This record gives sequence, C-alpha cells and structure tokens, in this order.
Amino acid sequence: MKGVRLFLLAMIIVLLMACAEREPSEQLPNVDLVAGEVTKEPSGQLKEPPNVHLVADETTYMMQRGGYEWTIKRTFGREETTIADAVAPNESLKRGLITLAKDAQMELQFEVQPDRYRVFGWYEEGPSKLFSHLQYIVGEQSVAIEIVAYYPQGHVSYVLPVKFE
Repeated sequence: MKGVRLFLLAMIIVLLMACAEREPSEQLPNVDLVAGEVTKEPSGQLKEPPNVHLVADETTYMMQRGGYEWTIKRTFGREETTIADAVAPNESLKRGLITLAKDAQMELQFEVQPDRYRVFGWYEEGPSKLFSHLQYIVGEQSVAIEIVAYYPQGHVSYVLPVKFE
C-alpha cells in the first residue's frame, strides 16, 4: 500500500511539472548576438515587430516604430497579443526632421518583408494622404512618412519626419 501511494505521488508531481508554464527567464534562450538579427521565438515567430529603414541617396535612416498590434501564438492554442499606441505621425514633425533633397531617390528596406504595406504622408495640419508609391512623397516639403506594414503576426506603423529642400 505504501508503494502505491509513493507511485501515485510521483506521478502527480511529474504531471504538475510537465503542465507548469515556464517563466520567461526560464525559457530557452534565443541566440541574437549578431547585430541587427531578428529575434525569433523557438516556434519561429518574431518576438517583436521587425525594423524598417528608409534609404535615401545611399544614406540609411531607421524609421521610428509607432503603434502596433503583434500576436505570438503560444502552446495549447493560447495567444499573447501586445498592443502599443503612439502619438499621431504628424506630431513627429515637431521634433527633429531629417533633411533630404527634393529629388532624393528613396526605397524601403525591411528586416522581414511584410505581406503588404501602405505609404502615408502626414502634415502638420490637415489630414494624412495615401500615396501609391514612396517616391511620390518627394517634394512635399515637411512630411511625416508613415509606413503601415502588415505581417502574419499583426500590423505595425513606422514613421520618419522629413523635410525636402
């Protein structure tokens, strides 16, 4: 009888340990020692939204991450969603502007290519404007360029305040 109780107690302990969630500090580490490497979950999902850079005339600028919604699927069908809010993109025009030539050749560099993205121009006053291509923003004087990128895990807004001269 004593052996049966010990066996049942051992089984309960094993089951509890197997079902217990690990704390984030106990999770297996992801090696991200290389600068600029995108950090992924063991499942292959991105831990956080990737970065986007604007390249203008061979100079690279990191766009500021704005608001986003990002979901990571966990075990047993659970999901962890992070929703971050940010000020409106036109508010960034009140801070430091990056000066570019009116004829600047611009392109986007995504750390991870999104499924799709949209390009918006935000002005100090007035509504935002949707552009069909990044190049059409050139010559718009002071504008906050916003890229809204759509990934399988969510969507992210990236902003860069620019002044064209």
